[in-house]
Amino acid sequence: MDYIGGKAMKYDQQKQFLQEHAIFQVLEEKQQDRLLLSGELQRIPKYHYVIHERQTNDDIFLLLEGVAKNTFINDQGEEVAVLFYHPGDLIGIISAITHRKTQFSVQSMSELLLLRIPHHLFSDLLRENLLFSEKMVRMVSQRLDNLYEKIQEEYSYHAHGLDTYPYRKKIGEIMSTPVLTARLEDSLLELARRMDKAQISSLVIVSQDQVPQGIVTQRDIIRAVANQPTLISQLQAHELMTRELLTLPPDAYFYEALLMMVKHQVKHIPITALDGRLEGIVTMRNLTQARGNAVLSVVDTIESQQSIEGLANCKKQIHQILESMVKEQATAHEMCTLITELNDRLLRRLIVLSEQEMAAEGLGLAPVEYCWLTMGSEGRREQTLSTDQDNAIIYQDVSSDEKEKVVGYFAQFAEKMVSGLERCGFPRCTGNVMATNARWCHSVSEWKQEVDQWYKSLEGDELRNFTIFLDFRGAYGQMALAEEIRTYLISKRNHYLIHRLAEDDLEYHVPLGAFGRIITDRGADIPDSINLKHGAVMHIVNAMRILSLHVGVTAISTLERLAALQARGIFTLEEAEEIEKAFNTLMVFRIQENLRQMTTGVPLSNSICVKSLTKQDYIKLKRALSTAKWVQQMIARRFHVGGARL
Repeated sequence: MDYIGGKAMKYDQQKQFLQEHAIFQVLEEKQQDRLLLSGELQRIPKYHYVIHERQTNDDIFLLLEGVAKNTFINDQGEEVAVLFYHPGDLIGIISAITHRKTQFSVQSMSELLLLRIPHHLFSDLLRENLLFSEKMVRMVSQRLDNLYEKIQEEYSYHAHGLDTYPYRKKIGEIMSTPVLTARLEDSLLELARRMDKAQISSLVIVSQDQVPQGIVTQRDIIRAVANQPTLISQLQAHELMTRELLTLPPDAYFYEALLMMVKHQVKHIPITALDGRLEGIVTMRNLTQARGNAVLSVVDTIESQQSIEGLANCKKQIHQILESMVKEQATAHEMCTLITELNDRLLRRLIVLSEQEMAAEGLGLAPVEYCWLTMGSEGRREQTLSTDQDNAIIYQDVSSDEKEKVVGYFAQFAEKMVSGLERCGFPRCTGNVMATNARWCHSVSEWKQEVDQWYKSLEGDELRNFTIFLDFRGAYGQMALAEEIRTYLISKRNHYLIHRLAEDDLEYHVPLGAFGRIITDRGADIPDSINLKHGAVMHIVNAMRILSLHVGVTAISTLERLAALQARGIFTLEEAEEIEKAFNTLMVFRIQENLRQMTTGVPLSNSICVKSLTKQDYIKLKRALSTAKWVQQMIARRFHVGGARL
């Protein structure tokens, strides 16, 4: 049984697999040989169980090819996927070590090739090789942490009487399989017949080894028939297909597929294994059946609006989606990413309506290319309900003769936009950082002059303005204009500027005492509260911004900056994970508190009453604050900032 998918895995290939494996590579060569000679290659068909719940399993399986899922049955009788296995993963190791009946099932999602390792041999290797044993124990510990964290999340939803929403379902649970495919050389007529017979709207075009090459939809066929009617019998799949495929792995979350469809306006997403082979497909129908239709409905509603009043009603629907994601305990990154995408769509629709209104008033379309910028938390894709407007305009350089006309046009356009955003529920910025302020509406050359001036001197409001601008993102229009300014900004960075930003972050301390006690602001509007934004979140945001500017990272969102910094060795993987967890915790607290304030009619703020927290939430908040404090101290040390209140 050493064949799968028509391909042989010879002994030397198995040996190479072990030598490249993160854990098995530490075995001596003679130990690797012993393992391969004593192990047994097994082929498992699709949708069969490798291990079944309540069965005793002593052997360990090394996955060589294919994808499998780890599931358990919750108290409601529902099967819940908690983990997906890919080539290189070990299956059954926990039950084999404990000699107890497994509490999980492992089912193949595709045809599998496994190396079955006898328990006695595995035990001998653990005794003989201390490094192998150490790596294995660490892997098992991480696996248990992941499993029980998923189980705790699942039970917490039902324990609190919460409705279950699909945002954290895995794509592998809802994707359609098997996938009807076609070859590159198949004719248009054959594609059409196959779609009609199966009553489907697309076919994935694959290579001989089942790697997706493109996709052909009904719309592609209709367009070809309309444009090239005399060539219908000659056209082949490779001439019709869309080649730029968007794909996801089976362990991606529901919300990721939903976001991909919303952002890129696609209706089909092929699901691929690590080796690129097709495993399944997710369609818009899959998502709507899994109750993702609320988000897709909002997208359609936004795109069809012809008035600002209609868009304002869409904002209410976006809030409802946010509430549902909070109920399912989605992470802050998941919530903010999806909500920002919906808000961006609302913004872009408002721009279109404003441009139409300008034309109807006889002012015409924009006289030159421009780009609408969002800044601050909106630019970072980290909006919460208490986010106000931070926006600006970049337009092409113009001659002195055209300047007055161009400035006048964008001044009126900006007023329509800012007013429209306000009516849609986005308050005006109290610091007047908006495109209606001439300070925030410039040509490319003028923006470069602004950057030069900031780099020379940063004090008072100018320091605040610069930090807001650093997080700008092009949201509509000619994106190349925004990228030109981004490139210029990074190229002009200097030590003075970065040191000044670090000094500014140290002006505010994290509300955590020397012995880990949370220090509340007794004089605040909300008694015994802390300001989550200024006391914690912004220290992590500032640190990632400062470090990114220092090393030339161009990412904008806090977590994207963190990932880029970790990749450059600024943070270890463990440090990055700790910072990400703290940031998500703090942002979720902000969103939950904003929703509570909205429900009770209390003005939106970033404050949270510490005394009202449960013991568990108090501990979570204290851990997040501790991480924020460590990050702040690290910035102070790295950039030699003294006199800080830490």
